[in-house]
Amino acid sequence: MERWEIITTILTVLFGGTSIFQFFFYKYEKRKKEAEVAAMELENRGKSQELDQNKAEYIQERVNKLQEDYLKMFELVQTKCNEVADLKVQITYLKGLRCYNTTCEIRIRKKEDDNC
Repeated sequence: MERWEIITTILTVLFGGTSIFQFFFYKYEKRKKEAEVAAMELENRGKSQELDQNKAEYIQERVNKLQEDYLKMFELVQTKCNEVADLKVQITYLKGLRCYNTTCEIRIRKKEDDNC
């Protein structure tokens, strides 16, 4: 019986020892994988921030270009509005020259402005 106890004790220690080593190995591998996942998440967060920064820069450039285009168009519209106003003045003047109704308010009796 003593021999049998010694053999079972040795086998228990051997198999029990490998179970402990396997337990620590799996625990080490689990921590290693968790660290890799954390590193990948950190890298992905950095890439995401870089993409967001690129989007923000693109949008800012686009807004600046649209503002410049708007200002150019606004100046062009102001110029055309001034031309239209000048033409309206000339039309009013010419209508006044052709008006034969002597009591008409817009009738011009004598030419005041030679530049028209």
